[in-house]
Amino acid sequence: MNQMNSVAMQSGKLHVKQIDIPTPGPGQVLVKSLACGICGSDIHITRHTSDVFDIYKTLASWLKRQAMTKKYY
Repeated sequence: MNQMNSVAMQSGKLHVKQIDIPTPGPGQVLVKSLACGICGSDIHITRHTSDVFDIYKTLASWLKRQAMTKKYY
């Protein structure tokens, strides 16, 4: 058993892919998951990807402007 299932979002859709099982490094462990839930907001992002990322871009732009106009001591 050298591969495992992985769920990835590509082009706004969820896909199950087979990937190589990662090898843990020093001080790390490999945990076998028996089940996993998907957050409702993750599903929302798959259905409305461009809308969600447009909101993030707008928010990031606003935050950048705020940071540039404030003096932090």
